[in-house]
Amino acid sequence: MASQGKVSRALFPVVVVALSGVVLILLPLLATGWISFMVGVPGYGTYTLANYLQVLLDPFGYRVLLNTLLFALGSTAMALVLAAPLAWSVARTDLPYRAAVGFLLGMVLVIPGFLQGMGWALMLSPNIGILNRALIELFGLEEAPVNIYSLSGMTFAQGLSLVPPAFFILSPVFLGMDSSFEEAAFLSGASKLRTFLRVNLPLAAPALVAAAIYVFVLSFALFEVPAVLGFPDRIFVFSTMLYFFVHIQQGTLPEYGLAAAYGSVVMIVSVLMATYYAKLVKQSRRFVTITGKGRRGKTLSLGKWRSLAFSVVSVYFILALVLPMLVLVYYSFLPFFKLPSLDAVSSFTFKNYVNVYTRQGARPLINTGILITLVPMAVVLVAMPISWLVVRSRLRGRFVIDNIAFLPLAVPRIVLSVSLLYIALISRNLIPRVLRRITAPLLKPALFGAWFWIMLLSFREVTMAVMLSSADSIVFPAQIWVLWNRALPHDAAAAAVMLAGIALILMLVTRRLIQRLSTPGGF
Repeated sequence: MASQGKVSRALFPVVVVALSGVVLILLPLLATGWISFMVGVPGYGTYTLANYLQVLLDPFGYRVLLNTLLFALGSTAMALVLAAPLAWSVARTDLPYRAAVGFLLGMVLVIPGFLQGMGWALMLSPNIGILNRALIELFGLEEAPVNIYSLSGMTFAQGLSLVPPAFFILSPVFLGMDSSFEEAAFLSGASKLRTFLRVNLPLAAPALVAAAIYVFVLSFALFEVPAVLGFPDRIFVFSTMLYFFVHIQQGTLPEYGLAAAYGSVVMIVSVLMATYYAKLVKQSRRFVTITGKGRRGKTLSLGKWRSLAFSVVSVYFILALVLPMLVLVYYSFLPFFKLPSLDAVSSFTFKNYVNVYTRQGARPLINTGILITLVPMAVVLVAMPISWLVVRSRLRGRFVIDNIAFLPLAVPRIVLSVSLLYIALISRNLIPRVLRRITAPLLKPALFGAWFWIMLLSFREVTMAVMLSSADSIVFPAQIWVLWNRALPHDAAAAAVMLAGIALILMLVTRRLIQRLSTPGGF
């Protein structure tokens, strides 16, 4: 009994931090439900069911829901169609430069999606799109042949940016797949393509379903690309509709209650889907494809298809990363719009880069540095005791804690932003409490890896930055958003290039540090 008492006392600080993290997670989620019954000024509103009645009766909401479903389904389908063969090629074949593929996918993941959206807008905008203007002049057209400001344009750009998360879910599955099934198919005379379609994909079906659910939940609530490519033609999806509700329109007050009502409905659906996703992940060990117990076969040779496979992969990276960034670089040096030419190159200037600094000084960069330093610390501080309690302890109710910790993944960030913004307005005078630090030297590589990964994700976060930032707390991604919405595309492009350059440096540093931490004798 005494030993049990000592164990309980030893666990007490861990339990306190873990439960504090659970409270922090639940607070904005519960607040969303509370706010959904409010109408009026934050802190002084009245309780009503009017918000939910409008959700049920407003035809605008149904149109937005249809747009969102089409957008999410199209983006998810495109991401999986590209990610599945890419993951298989990297994991099981002799595809050239496989290590570089993983790094470049990490870059696509880390660079904010709205930078890619900006790049496509500057290429295919009906008015200022480089490609559209070139086609108009070349063929004497009366109007732009392509309009990226459309639901299909949004879906295309978003689908490209969602390939990395699907890839990183599927890649370990194909890597750990039992090769005996492939060998049996080859012995029966099946080609590599037929084996992939008839053997590898069916065996990876649980992971494919999990990846589809995860990517669908993400795409259903993403804000960046729909905001850049949807706003010009007033094409709304769920996330941009909520943004519209909570930002003051001329002569109206922000509709926090209505936004929360929509958010509550979508949050419930997202949580149900994410719960099913988590169930699939937990049950995946039951499938032979990902247990790692099967015999690993040799790397498959693509033979005559090797060059074609490399070309297809290259085309993806050109569309997802190279073209958008090249256009942003080009625009960032222009004083005003010009089609690519020697005359345009001769007019290049660094004035746009100087403008990025002179408009708000170093404050956005300093705020971003503070954000990407403190957020990973707070997340690791909370996540480590929660993970330890779930995995290593026998505490009753630990799996409830595990499920609650998973909720932020399921809940759209735009919904969390609305709740946090409302809470901040009614509790702005309260002083937040700081949790004590917990150290775990044995988990150094994993903790550092988690810290750096969260740092990169914090660096590329746009939705919450746009929703919650002010003039004094603005971060670099939000500054780019402001420049873009003020119709300053050249300054916005310069800031975007700077952001992408910083992301590249952080990726290289993170990769190097994690490699050193994972090496015996590393610091």
